[in-house]
Amino acid sequence: PGICSEVWEGVRRSDSRRVILKLLRFLTDDLDAVRDLCSRFFREATAVSSIGHPNIVALLDHGLDTETGQAFLVFEHLSGETLISALRRWSMPRDLISGLDVAIQITEGMKQVHRLGIIHRDLKPANVFLETTPAGPRVKILDFGLAKIRNTPHLATLTREMMYGTPAYLSPEQARGEEPDEATDIYCLGVLMFELFTGKLPFNGKPMQLILAHLQKAPPDPHQIHPELSPELARLILKCMHKDKLQRYPDMAQLQVALQIIKDQHLQAATTSVEQP
Repeated sequence: PGICSEVWEGVRRSDSRRVILKLLRFLTDDLDAVRDLCSRFFREATAVSSIGHPNIVALLDHGLDTETGQAFLVFEHLSGETLISALRRWSMPRDLISGLDVAIQITEGMKQVHRLGIIHRDLKPANVFLETTPAGPRVKILDFGLAKIRNTPHLATLTREMMYGTPAYLSPEQARGEEPDEATDIYCLGVLMFELFTGKLPFNGKPMQLILAHLQKAPPDPHQIHPELSPELARLILKCMHKDKLQRYPDMAQLQVALQIIKDQHLQAATTSVEQP
């Protein structure tokens, strides 16, 4: 059995609030399989709705039409654009301070996700939304459809998928079909940051070529792609993308601290440059 989905904008009748409606349909006639899928789907939806963090899209409601076998998710409506849309129009190299702020906000949201024992498994620019606010872009992490709750079976177990994620952003352990953990999301975020700061992906090719590259090839040095990128930031990105997950940052909190230090250094350097006659 598989799952297909479609997304609509709507208005909630109870309070006239604008919302995003995601419709999911389980592609199977096996009623027992549908019941199992629904049970796990709602458990995971409930876990995601409990996150309650300003950098995570809010899940407002979820349910199931038992007659049609169609499940639904209701999310808050956001104004802005996805990071992938922004990357397509941004010139490179991207302003480092703005890029670092985006990365720091992602780690802030992911810290809470990991505290609740949830692994996203599909962090990529298409799943990061930049909400327009008076104070500047606010990151909202989207699409927990592949999320995994630690120490529990996942929907994909029942849909017989052995590998989950997007090939261009896939961690080596995902490519091997191993159990994901926090280090998996750190690797995916490393690939996202590589693209954010260089405008390029570390590896290119067809899906199988990408999977093999994540397993076997060392990523290029981001500093060599864009010399304006600081060596410290380049090393941070490559550390996130280490093939051995034990060599990556141990958690999102320590990665966030490292990003903040680099941001502070750039801010100080920019201030010093302005003050000099």
